[in-house]
Amino acid sequence: MKRGQITLFVLIGLLLLLLSSLFFILNFDVKDNIKLYPSDKEAITAFTKSCFETSSKKAIEDFGIKGGYLFDDSYESLNVVGEKVSFYAYQGENVMPSLEYFEKVQLDQFVRYSTLNCIDSYKVFEKKGYEISITEMNITSDLSYGKFSSNLNLNLDVKLADIRENIETNFNYEIETNIFKLLTQAREVVNYFLSNENIDFSFFDDYDIEISSYSVNDYLHYEEYGDNNFIVTLSDNDYVLGFALNLK
Repeated sequence: MKRGQITLFVLIGLLLLLLSSLFFILNFDVKDNIKLYPSDKEAITAFTKSCFETSSKKAIEDFGIKGGYLFDDSYESLNVVGEKVSFYAYQGENVMPSLEYFEKVQLDQFVRYSTLNCIDSYKVFEKKGYEISITEMNITSDLSYGKFSSNLNLNLDVKLADIRENIETNFNYEIETNIFKLLTQAREVVNYFLSNENIDFSFFDDYDIEISSYSVNDYLHYEEYGDNNFIVTLSDNDYVLGFALNLK
């Protein structure tokens, strides 16, 4: 074989090697840059937001009815027609939880687990071939005068065939509510009942509220259930806060 032919074969071999390497490099870059369908990313994000907002709304709607106990049912309570009414005073002691407890233990946990239950491991997206897992989830609830807000930070690991992408979401839900005001009034009511053997209902005039032992539609409904147990319902516009008192 002539020297020129050997050189030609070497050059052809080098060229094929170069082309092969270039193909793999370009193919790797293309695969690395493939992203999820924007419409699917939007659907996943919108689905997550909907679950979170629905859960947050449910939390504040149920809060007053259940006396703030949304997630834990181990509290002392009075059974009224099959329904548990939480004691804020029990055996003559103030057992009303702090605002921080209501926010961090009850609201945070309720919104978290309710959102997770709604998401249901993103099974609705499995039929499209998606594998979605939560890598980080933080919920922060806040009750302040005139409003309730809840914030969700959620990181998702999303996989579709050979495509993998991280989706970071941050949502905030806010609604006007007088629950904070009702909790403040409830604490004052509890303290008054525990500090006074003879109840003077004129004390509640400072609240700009009405008192009735007949109608639960009044701002404050006070009704005796025997054995020094009382049911108190505070209300303001569309929100109520119900609790029980045991003055033994």
